[in-house]
Amino acid sequence: MKANSIHLFFCCLIILLVGGCGIKTMPIPPQAVIPEAISDLKCKLDEKSANLSWSYPGRSIQGESIDNIRNFKIFKAEVAEKDYCPNCPIIYNFHFEINASRLKPRKKIHFSDTDLKTGYHYTYMVQSHSGWNIKSRDSNRVAFVWQTPLAAPLSLEAEAGDQLVTLNWNAAHSPAQEVSYQILRSKDGRKFKSIGPPVAETFFVDGSAINGKTYAYKIRAIRHADDTAYPGLLSEPVSATPKDRTPPAPPFQIHCISTAEGVRIVWSGGSEKDLGGYRIYRRSAGKKTAMMIGKTSSTGHFFMDKNLPVNVAVWYYSITAVDQAVPANESAFSPEIKFDRRIN
Repeated sequence: MKANSIHLFFCCLIILLVGGCGIKTMPIPPQAVIPEAISDLKCKLDEKSANLSWSYPGRSIQGESIDNIRNFKIFKAEVAEKDYCPNCPIIYNFHFEINASRLKPRKKIHFSDTDLKTGYHYTYMVQSHSGWNIKSRDSNRVAFVWQTPLAAPLSLEAEAGDQLVTLNWNAAHSPAQEVSYQILRSKDGRKFKSIGPPVAETFFVDGSAINGKTYAYKIRAIRHADDTAYPGLLSEPVSATPKDRTPPAPPFQIHCISTAEGVRIVWSGGSEKDLGGYRIYRRSAGKKTAMMIGKTSSTGHFFMDKNLPVNVAVWYYSITAVDQAVPANESAFSPEIKFDRRIN
């Protein structure tokens, strides 16, 4: 009887021990500070990779400020498009880790994945880990089907204008899919940045160019399918230097006065910021062409003609304005003013 009691005691003890260890999930340490789930996971594709970005969670699920995330785990599911089932559970085939010990809350985190296969469906999700088995819930998911990038657009040309550069290129071939074009510009020929949103046309006018500065341009075609933008390969660069081709307004209110020194010509001028000066012309009666006889600065609105023509009774004066461009842009001629030495 005593032996049976001892045996029963040990059986109960074993049952209690086994039952107490019947853990279905990994235990979470008491007072664990669990990060809030990432909710702003985004994916931007380029011609070579999928570029993920998200914000470092700054709070726990209890609403407390945190800065102790140890790492981020990126989960990746890869399945051939023909085998993809939108309603089936997602099986993540790969995962990657980013050390977060030196990262700061609310800062953007970036991760690029270049291991992509044409015709495969990809899904990504991220978790934040702040300790042993202390992890956030799954982030929002991002997904796409990787497609072969479009070839670079051909025959890109750049034509410089006045404070603008006009680009033209050949259309990309992408049957049954919408295509747009992203323009990239560089001021040093090395670092290219997108300017403006993609355009549907095969031309673009860069109206933000500054005269005298050289710009380099590249473009890429972007295929649009299933709410996803697939950037293509970049074109070879082309360069252009816009120049000032706009002349000042012509002078007006021209007058001439006979003096002991010669003929004094006065006029009114414009107020252009790049006004460089004025050129004075004289044309003898019966002649078709006026000859330049002098110049003044932009602040000089008068000129003394001391070298008067010999044996000529009547001639005409006209004035033009020039800007500071090299070479200078010259305005149209002002209305002529007649001088008759028999009268004056």
